[in-house]
Amino acid sequence: FTLPHTKNGDAQRMKQEKAQGYGLEENFLTKDDKGTWLFNIDYKGNDQKNTPVFIKMTLFKNYGKPNETKEIQVFRFVNGIDKVTIAQVNI
Repeated sequence: FTLPHTKNGDAQRMKQEKAQGYGLEENFLTKDDKGTWLFNIDYKGNDQKNTPVFIKMTLFKNYGKPNETKEIQVFRFVNGIDKVTIAQVNI
């Protein structure tokens, strides 16, 4: 699965997110999505120089169960190109 989060991929969404000051994407993986999932970010930079971009990831395990856990990570991207794997989930 690839989210085309670029001006060419979804210009209207990018415009709306810029106006709001943030964007949101949710993904749900279940027991039917067996395998190793890598969550990669390929950051291309932004139009507003000197404005950092942050990505916040919240990862729930065993959602809705008594042993549910929640992990929050924040990633800061600067102008330039960054490619990073932010999470690996095994189902």
